[in-house]
Amino acid sequence: MGVSPEVEVSLNSTGLSSRKFATAPSADLHALPIVFLHGFSQNSLCVGELTHLVGRSGIGELIAVDLPGHGASRFEVQPDLWATADLIAETTAEAIYVGYSMGGRVALHLALTHPASVKALVLIGATAGIEDDTLRADRLRADAELADRIEQIGLGSFVPEWLDGPLFSRLPPTARFETERTLNDASQVAASLRCTGTGSMDPLWGRLKNIECPVLVLAGEHDERYCEIGRRMTESIGPNAELKIIADAGHSVHLEQPELTAGAINDFIGRWV
Repeated sequence: MGVSPEVEVSLNSTGLSSRKFATAPSADLHALPIVFLHGFSQNSLCVGELTHLVGRSGIGELIAVDLPGHGASRFEVQPDLWATADLIAETTAEAIYVGYSMGGRVALHLALTHPASVKALVLIGATAGIEDDTLRADRLRADAELADRIEQIGLGSFVPEWLDGPLFSRLPPTARFETERTLNDASQVAASLRCTGTGSMDPLWGRLKNIECPVLVLAGEHDERYCEIGRRMTESIGPNAELKIIADAGHSVHLEQPELTAGAINDFIGRWV
């Protein structure tokens, strides 16, 4: 799987680590960057082919952030989603943000609390939370149990078990990033799940109409649950949001269909930014 060469790896004063990649077709380091926020149990090494497929004239480097509890971003006290959004805003400032799954939830919080930092927003397989109190409490308990299991069996056993689930059944072997995921720390990943999992998330549905920047919502055609969530999010945000269903893809559209996903993102950037 081809990736662009790294421009820089850094650990910010906020405690967040990030990697910079030159984007196609050229990288003007003074241009607006694209910031990628990864999913649960991943890190900044798990962007895949987007590092060399995403980018247009006037767009700068792609910055992949290690979210708290992942990669080199390790915290004694794990921040929740709101605090993570604050850290991202302080670290990367104004940018186009692309958030996948957990990273999409972070990106939503960022757009709501730091709108000046978000020039445009791309959400991949993301949700605005669980509204039903009982269902949210059930998910919180499930997240806590899963966090306990991560600590008990370690990432070497957990990662393949996690990736063998139905959500990731369409991932090609080269896009599983098992080695990269096991570079994380098990206790940190578990703490992240307890603090930023969907069960701990305040439902944001009633606030989505306050997001004023352009928004692209992406979902895979075989990921029926997130297609429906994506439709509802697009309607809730309003006319500045659009939904794109990626053909022959499941939950991880940017890893399963990178060229189609990059094409949708590049087209969106070209029309809105």
